[in-house]
Amino acid sequence: MGFLAHFGRAVIWPTIIAAILLWVVVSVVAGLAAYWVRRRAASRERLLFQSIKDREDLMESLRASEESQRHAAEENARLYREQRTIAENLQLALVHIPSEMGRVRLGHLYRSATEAAKVGGDFYDVFTVRDGKVAVLIGDVAGHGIEAARVAALTKDVIHAFAHQTLRPHEALKRTNKLLLEKSLPGFVTVFLGILDPDSGSLRYASAGHPGTLLRRREGEIQVLGAGSSPLGVFPEASWKTGEARLEAGDLLLLYTDGIIDARRDGDFFGERGLQALLKRRVSVERLPQLIFDKVLAFSGGVLQDDAAVLTLSLGKSGPGMLPDKTRPRQGKLLE
Repeated sequence: MGFLAHFGRAVIWPTIIAAILLWVVVSVVAGLAAYWVRRRAASRERLLFQSIKDREDLMESLRASEESQRHAAEENARLYREQRTIAENLQLALVHIPSEMGRVRLGHLYRSATEAAKVGGDFYDVFTVRDGKVAVLIGDVAGHGIEAARVAALTKDVIHAFAHQTLRPHEALKRTNKLLLEKSLPGFVTVFLGILDPDSGSLRYASAGHPGTLLRRREGEIQVLGAGSSPLGVFPEASWKTGEARLEAGDLLLLYTDGIIDARRDGDFFGERGLQALLKRRVSVERLPQLIFDKVLAFSGGVLQDDAAVLTLSLGKSGPGMLPDKTRPRQGKLLE
């Protein structure tokens, strides 16, 4: 009995101790597992919170960026509208003339090849100078857009000033050429300048590389004035000659830029021949520019390769001081 009791105690106590140790180990492991679970959960909560915060910060940043871009786009649009308005006002100043000046009746029209900004390098003007005479001017700056319009405005103003100083067109062009070269402006400018005496019908003119001006006589004959010369702003030693023609009541003078004759379709150009055909239709000086543009756009499919301008001029009925028709030379000639 004593042996059994001793043996029982020897077996039970180690078992109990092992069980206790196992419980401790299990408890520790369970505690550690619970700790790591709680830690991972807390970490996930922190990450989730940070993620939400980052997302909110990102959304706020995106909203701020969108707002900034919207303001920038609105500002750019405002500046574009202002620049376009300024440019279009500049272009209007380049082609704004009255419909008549005494006996001189006028028609005119302009269209830019640049649809985004309706400005270009074409310009024309009709203005009084000394002794009751009228200056008739048309020009074309190489290039398009606002820079061409800027050069056009300068050239027009300079010729305007020199035409008040001298009634010799070739001399006004020579002085203008010198100034343009001094300014080192890009490209070149073609110009036709005429000085008209409305009383006598005498037209003194000079052309600097500009397409030939067409003079339709009242009987239907068409003459070409001032073709074949050097443009302005290229050669310092260039010179021009003044020609002379005589206008009568019923005659019509047509000035234009090369955007008209350079209109094309399938490789064919509208050309001077197309203009002469329209001149023979006997359309009034006021309606002729619109007719020309309608026909040119129909010919080219509505597309212009270059800016285009048309200026038409005719004299009204004879008044005091007009020379009789038979005393006036009809053919144009060059003056030294």
